[in-house]
Amino acid sequence: MYWQKARRGVHNTMPVGVTFTGATVSLKSQTSLSLYFESDQKIELTCDGYTKETKHSGKEFVIRIRNIAVYNLNKPITVKVNGEDAVTYSPLTYCYKAQTTDNAKLVNTVKALYNYYLAAKEYFGERVF
Repeated sequence: MYWQKARRGVHNTMPVGVTFTGATVSLKSQTSLSLYFESDQKIELTCDGYTKETKHSGKEFVIRIRNIAVYNLNKPITVKVNGEDAVTYSPLTYCYKAQTTDNAKLVNTVKALYNYYLAAKEYFGERVF
């Protein structure tokens, strides 16, 4: 099962003074992964190969990776802080971590997302992976 890979999928190597504070997944008209950081100094957040948007307010910085295709929900996305690899995460990493909450609606949502990913993987097969 993918969950074992998702659990191991987080890579954290933060520059001094930068903290990775969390992640969210948005499932509106597109799937987006948002990663949150905190720093006293201004930082630059980047990742390759995705539509992204960055914002900051005070000490909080966020990068939103948009338009993640369902068959790529397991694909690790590496975010760089000031040009250096810092965090590797995927939407399914979020799903794995969300299953440990007491929020039954969230747990059911991430399980449904995982099943949707499995159906897409079966439908598309090796054509997109």
